[in-house]
Amino acid sequence: MATIDSEVLIRRATINDAKGINSLLADSFSLSFPFYNYLLPKGQSNRELVFEYWHKEALVMNDIAYVATINGKIVGASIGRYRPASFVPSDAENHELSPEQKILVGYDDYTDEQMEMIMTFLHNFDFCYADWARQAQQYLPSGTPYVYIRGMNVSEDHQKKGIGLRLLSM
Repeated sequence: MATIDSEVLIRRATINDAKGINSLLADSFSLSFPFYNYLLPKGQSNRELVFEYWHKEALVMNDIAYVATINGKIVGASIGRYRPASFVPSDAENHELSPEQKILVGYDDYTDEQMEMIMTFLHNFDFCYADWARQAQQYLPSGTPYVYIRGMNVSEDHQKKGIGLRLLSM
């Protein structure tokens, strides 16, 4: 259990964060092999280069990559244009993770205050709503920014409502 003294720090990502962010990607059960393959340059099969490639693309698109850390550990990452106000679906706050999901994603490892800070940080970025593993690919060519979350799970019901990525939990 994280202590109340643990701080959530938000900062710009650097190329040195690639390993930590790739860990987020690798830990996510919702990212499929086809999605990884789509992210990588043609002919490249090394997943470790996913973030390095994305980071360069983000710079080209004049987007900025950010990371959220607790005690130096990367718990969230996003690439996108920062919004001054949060963009959250109106019924998003009604969703609660099931006990099984909470155990799976380590929800109880963070205090309510930490989770609120992380959520606020992530919601201030553009991101696509969709069935993450299958539909996200169609947005990539247009340069749509994405948020990568360890252990994210999207229920069919929420996919239909178009609020899939509101199920953000570290």
